[in-house]
Order: sequence, then structure tokens, then C-alpha cells
Amino acid sequence: RIATISQVSPPDRQEGSGAVVSNATFHRGETVSTGPGERTRLVVGAQSIAMDENTDVVLSDLRDESLGIRVIRGRVYVDGPVTVTTNFASTVTESGALTVVNYDFLETVSIAPLFTTAAVTIKGSPSIKTEKPVSVHETPPVSIVEIPFDVTAASVAEFYQWAMR
Repeated sequence: RIATISQVSPPDRQEGSGAVVSNATFHRGETVSTGPGERTRLVVGAQSIAMDENTDVVLSDLRDESLGIRVIRGRVYVDGPVTVTTNFASTVTESGALTVVNYDFLETVSIAPLFTTAAVTIKGSPSIKTEKPVSVHETPPVSIVEIPFDVTAASVAEFYQWAMR
């Protein structure tokens, strides 16, 4: 199965510019990246993965029953069941939507389940289930704390308005 780019922003990016272009296809194991000021939406079957600027994602599993991605850095919004991994964390949802922000330089991940419950596991730790947004510090001392999350906050509103369409 493949992932197809259905939408890019800004829409005037050119083939060969190094940027992702509409209708490009990707397979399991490939990396999709966005640069400064760029966004892209991948479609995998009935699901979509919206990627904000400066985001790198590895497509780890593209099967109907188990979409899986690895967020190397940046912000994603995924609708439907998904497994999202980062360096040390794994987050699984069975419905709804999920947004994950990997602040790779801080070794911290923000995880916000939307309209669902997420199972969050950090390597070597038991899984927790949450319906609330959490911040995970992935390296010792590992911590998981509830955080505020607002899709209308000025710094992220434009991305979430675009991603949730």
C-alpha cells in the first residue's frame, strides 16, 4: 500500500525543488519531510496525516488495520486509528484523532488525543491511557505530565485549521 500527497501548502512548490509535491507517492519505510513554511497532507486509505512545517515522518506501517508512523521531529495531526512512535515513546489510538509534537532537541513529546483515548508507552515503563494532553520527557528522568492544549492558540491555530479540514 502507498501514501499519496493530497495537499501541499504553499501550493506553488515546484517538482525538483526538493519539496514534496501533490500526487507524489511514498511506500513503507520512506521518509516524508517538510521545510520552513511548508505543510503537507498524506492520504493512506481513508486516513490522512497532516504535517506542519519542519517535520520529518517515517512511514512505518501502511496497512489498513494498522497505520503507523515515526515522528522524527515536528508536528503531525492524524485522523483515525494510528500508532505514532518517537525516539522512546509509542502512542496508540483506535479512533478519533491524535496530534503529536516531537521537540527532538528537548527530548520531549507533546501528545494530545482528540475525541479518543490514547495508550502512551515509554520504553521500559508501563503504558498509561489518557484522554488528556500530556507532555512526555523521553529520557531519564522520564516524566509524563498533563498539559494544556488549545488548537486555537495563536502559535498553532493556522496549522490546526488547515489540518482539521
